[in-house]
Amino acid sequence: MPLSITDEMLEKNPFFQKGKQEGLQEGLQKGLQEAVVRMYEKLNLPPEQIASVLDIDLKTVKQILKEKE
Repeated sequence: MPLSITDEMLEKNPFFQKGKQEGLQEGLQKGLQEAVVRMYEKLNLPPEQIASVLDIDLKTVKQILKEKE
């Protein structure tokens, strides 16, 4: 009979929790990068305004745009 893993078992597993957290962080980072690039390219917003709208550091916005080049 195959073993089945329940949601409750996964929630208690520290390895699952770590992977879940890392996945969330990666997803948030990709979403932020996409938002910055779209605001810059499609709306022609300057980095200072993007930082203000997204409530993030200007240095972060500039780094994201530099990586996009």
